[in-house]
Amino acid sequence: MIRKVLIAVMAAMLLLSCNSSSSGIYKLGKRVVVSTESAKVVHLSPTDSLTGEYMNSVWGIHAILDSIAILDLYESSHHFRALNLVNKQFTDFLMSGRGPGEIITAYFSTARREGEHSFIDIVAMNEDCLLTLDLEETLRQGRAAVIEKNNILPQASPSFLIGGDKILSEVFFDEDIYSMKLYDKTSLEILQTVQLFGNERYLADYQPLFASTRRIKPDGTRISMSMACFDEINIYDIFGDNHLSISTAKKCLDERVVKESIRNRSLFRMAHYKDQDVTDERIYAIHCPDDNDSREGAVIHVFTWEGDLIGVYEMAESLIGIAISERENALYGLSSEEVLYKYRF
Repeated sequence: MIRKVLIAVMAAMLLLSCNSSSSGIYKLGKRVVVSTESAKVVHLSPTDSLTGEYMNSVWGIHAILDSIAILDLYESSHHFRALNLVNKQFTDFLMSGRGPGEIITAYFSTARREGEHSFIDIVAMNEDCLLTLDLEETLRQGRAAVIEKNNILPQASPSFLIGGDKILSEVFFDEDIYSMKLYDKTSLEILQTVQLFGNERYLADYQPLFASTRRIKPDGTRISMSMACFDEINIYDIFGDNHLSISTAKKCLDERVVKESIRNRSLFRMAHYKDQDVTDERIYAIHCPDDNDSREGAVIHVFTWEGDLIGVYEMAESLIGIAISERENALYGLSSEEVLYKYRF
């Protein structure tokens, strides 16, 4: 009963926020086409590679925190793996199930470091909450050490924790076509609503289907988002109305092309950005050209947060995921063959 009342109150807050004033709703959209011809091309070869039992059932890499890699798992009762890159020891955590302390569905949200401690934020969809895990305690205990639990709106999936006091949530089922909402972490009060893509309505209509990877700038001021079927990196100013849609495609896909591609199931052969990771200065994104063969080597575009393409990395290895280690000045790339490669810049 209490839960239903809370949901009703939050839903009312949401409706009031959307209807109270247009000044609280930002409609964004500015497309910038960049050229890869002027960018510096660097060929990178791995300086190390990791494979073995600790790489079994790994299908994604989320972040590198100090010397710890946070990995996604499949065909496992656990959702995530923390791998120590120095001693090769690993800890699987966040058990999937229906018992006490277990969850049914979880999504990685944010990896961050505050002072001397490292934290991981994970969305537990069946409980409509955002879990904060202490990474050091998780490794010490051998299981997920949940230190904080924040309720989120049921329609927000997935969510991002920004700084220590704000949550940026993606909203699929709302009166808006597609939006993001910025909440106060404690009160869950809506501070700002963002409708993406402005007048590019066809993109707004299809965006929930194609949203691929999202990364928060470490200082919590911007978000970088790629889409599974569009050759674009979208950079949003969370606390303002700036939005850049950075593309290497000369022409923008129109509604006819999108609908025809959906009908003939050719959409996923279009150029797109597969995965990305960010630092305070750079955005690193794996670019897949049209009709990309997964066996081809990876191409990584490097952008500034102002949307400038400043470099292109080419590797012989095919990568499905990347993570940046600022401490080592290195890039880690995960292949579909469950090999974790290390490249030094």
